[in-house]
Amino acid sequence: MIEIEALTKVYGAARVRAVDGVSLSVPAGSVFGFLGPNGAGKTTTIKMLAGLLRPTSGRVRLGGYDVVRQRPAAMARFGAVLEGSRNVYWSLSAWQNLMYFGRLKGLRKARVAERAHELLTGLELWERRGEKVGGLSRGMQQKVAIAAALIADPPIVLLDEPTLGLDVEATRTVKDWVAG
Repeated sequence: MIEIEALTKVYGAARVRAVDGVSLSVPAGSVFGFLGPNGAGKTTTIKMLAGLLRPTSGRVRLGGYDVVRQRPAAMARFGAVLEGSRNVYWSLSAWQNLMYFGRLKGLRKARVAERAHELLTGLELWERRGEKVGGLSRGMQQKVAIAAALIADPPIVLLDEPTLGLDVEATRTVKDWVAG
């Protein structure tokens, strides 16, 4: 499902290697995590998987599609939660975010509404669905980001610090949604 071959990212004139020749394969149905200290290249790798950063060298495939050469097909295969809830619009409500991202992923309006209701209810955000994301607590913002990543029920979910700002009970709820 995820294939990484000799993935490298070098920054700037100083030639700082943030990621250095990473290769791995994650089969469908697997859960895989990067562990390491700050500055180890975890977020940089996730951003290359998500097509937000272009690798200096190497290759990334999601669901069999090359992220650089077959970008639209690869992008349709995943949902992502980026560090700090950066994958949602803070000026929109939770509901508006989910409707936007669901439609962007190609779901029909009725299906997006149904899925948004499921996610917001399951993540205990239904009563707050009309509030702007920027006015919600950090944990609630993170839940909206997770719901946006899951709205189209993608086969691949990329998570960069997904529990940031969540309390223990919310973390269990989110884990159930991602695994389920």
